[in-house]
Amino acid sequence: MSNFNESQQPIRVAHLQVQSDLDEVDRVLQWFEQFYAVLSESLWMQAKLVMVEGLTNAVRHAHENLPRSTPIDLEVRVSSDQLEISIWDEGLPFDFEGLLDSVDRQFSHPLEREAHWGGVLMRKLRQKHHWIIHYHCPDHPSTHRNRLYIQKVFS
Repeated sequence: MSNFNESQQPIRVAHLQVQSDLDEVDRVLQWFEQFYAVLSESLWMQAKLVMVEGLTNAVRHAHENLPRSTPIDLEVRVSSDQLEISIWDEGLPFDFEGLLDSVDRQFSHPLEREAHWGGVLMRKLRQKHHWIIHYHCPDHPSTHRNRLYIQKVFS
């Protein structure tokens, strides 16, 4: 499921499965510590932030009406020239691009915002820091998982 070229060998790859519970954030942060040594501090902080936001959205929104035992899968891959984060959920598909397009239009003053801070964050990472962020929903009903795909190519 990676977008790595065949010639790219990952420096580090890790997978983690957690339950749909915000209490899992601490576990995810501890697990993500292993990437501190292979990323710049700035990139590591951005990645940590977007990963926690993706996990939080999966728990609060995608899995809102699903049992706590519903799994969320995380994968991080680092090569010499890019970082990839994937978060898989089992919720109903939604229009991620529409959300990102609407966050700036809905609120002219950011401090008045009560919701969609994750959309603001992801939009800023795309615009200001050149992250690639997509939310893939299944094309077929038998494929029941959505994937938040987050990529940063090193310059």
